[in-house]
Amino acid sequence: MDKIRFYIAPCGIGLGHANRSIRIANKIANLSEAYSVRPLILFSTYGSAVSLINKEGFPVCSVPEITYYQKPDGTFDFKQTMGRGIRFLKRFLDQIALEIKFIDRFNADVVISDSRLSSIIAAKVLGKPSILVINQLALIIPRTRPMSPSIKAIKTAAERIISQVFSYMWNFSNKIMVPDLPSKYAICKRNIVGLESDGDKIEFAGPIIEVDPRSLPSKEYLKLKLNIPSSTPFIFTVISGVAFEKISLAKILIRFFKELGSKYFSIITLSNPKGRKLLYDRGNLKIYNWVENYYWYLKACDLNMNHAGHTSVIESICYGLPMILFPAKGHTERFSNALAAQSLGVARVLTYNNLSLASFRDAIEYLLTDIRVKRRVKLLQRMALEMDGAKRIAELAFKLAWRS
Repeated sequence: MDKIRFYIAPCGIGLGHANRSIRIANKIANLSEAYSVRPLILFSTYGSAVSLINKEGFPVCSVPEITYYQKPDGTFDFKQTMGRGIRFLKRFLDQIALEIKFIDRFNADVVISDSRLSSIIAAKVLGKPSILVINQLALIIPRTRPMSPSIKAIKTAAERIISQVFSYMWNFSNKIMVPDLPSKYAICKRNIVGLESDGDKIEFAGPIIEVDPRSLPSKEYLKLKLNIPSSTPFIFTVISGVAFEKISLAKILIRFFKELGSKYFSIITLSNPKGRKLLYDRGNLKIYNWVENYYWYLKACDLNMNHAGHTSVIESICYGLPMILFPAKGHTERFSNALAAQSLGVARVLTYNNLSLASFRDAIEYLLTDIRVKRRVKLLQRMALEMDGAKRIAELAFKLAWRS
């Protein structure tokens, strides 16, 4: 049986890229029998993603960590990050050198990078075919304060120039696969569409989610198992981000849900696996540090609220849920995701530093009762579930490996 060597290099900032790459690796393993080949898979990453991949049973090489700085509210700190440009450049060059070494020693047939430019450059140097998996090609410099027309023009020009320089290097890959809906409906389209690429190199491959909602029991069964009243609309809120950001938003939402009384049943999770599990349980409101069976709650709920991360929005669409989204104004990628979801008619955007009880109540009522929202949610869910991003990327990886 022939062997094909897959080198997979996810970004190590957070765990979203690593989780996405693990699902692609599992799909490669599932397809290998049909293709009558034996896949050999090696990962390369950094940070907390290393231990996650190890736990999944895949071998992984560690490279120097590259990260960015955040302000106290969790938004990207452009000045502080750029102020350490020399240090970042050195680490980036060290990453490239190690990637060349690892790919060459492994004798990879194909390289799959999730948002890692160093592995794409290394593959180019070694003449190896590569696939880039990414949902943000464009750079949008955060700015929360008002700008004069001249400053705005400078900012726009700087974003365009930097984005095109990076776009040139991203194009070293053979194919750019976007794990999202078709371009017309894509949540990340503002961060992808409009950048120059070679021919039809960019493909919207379809969502990559951890648990397919069709593999879970019915909504009614899950509500029963989770002790959620079936007669009351269930709102599931996922608060992620830094501690300051989570606490600030949680306090506001707790006050609002108390004001709304028994009209809705609400569960809030603070996405914190440490500490006491259940923090608050009174009336129709429960607050958890962490919930087990996360996807049970997601399928059981009638409305999802989150911070508009790409994965969170895509999962809600796959689960057929309308959304209230709370992106921080300075978090440009999340804010862009939120506006895209709102333009599709399946979400309302509420910035948590300008929240009011009236706007919160109106958004819930609209999303739960408007018949047009229900139609759009079902349309997008059907479209999303007809696609299989992980399978499409795995199939392409096999094809490129055979060509090399």
